[in-house]
Amino acid sequence: MVAQWYAVQRESREDLRLSGRSIWQKSEIHCLMQQVRADHEPLPYPSAETTMKHALFTGLLLTALALPSAASANDDSSQCQMNLSKVRDAKVARPDLSDAVKSDVDTTVHRAESALARHNADGARECVSLTQQALQKIQGN
Repeated sequence: MVAQWYAVQRESREDLRLSGRSIWQKSEIHCLMQQVRADHEPLPYPSAETTMKHALFTGLLLTALALPSAASANDDSSQCQMNLSKVRDAKVARPDLSDAVKSDVDTTVHRAESALARHNADGARECVSLTQQALQKIQGN
């Protein structure tokens, strides 16, 4: 019985030492955390405006990355549309064109519009070629 009592006393002393260590470790950690908080200001949360700017920038970046692939697919088609607009503007700007040139340009523009209406790459390339010819005819006269 005395041996048991000594064993229980030894265990309780070891438990106290271990719990004392853990309490000391917890208090040391607590002190370190307070010191860190005192030395450094807490990081502010980003404002709604900053978050919106980041979202907008991300969206614009993704859009900019996606545009070249779409633009290359419609490059000839858009070039054709621009050339058709240039031909119409050039015809209006040059009222002194002869009737033969106007008729030839109108025929070329009609062929270009028909080629563009096919909605394929060959038609778009043909439209660009025809509209460039029409522009050259207007400028050459």
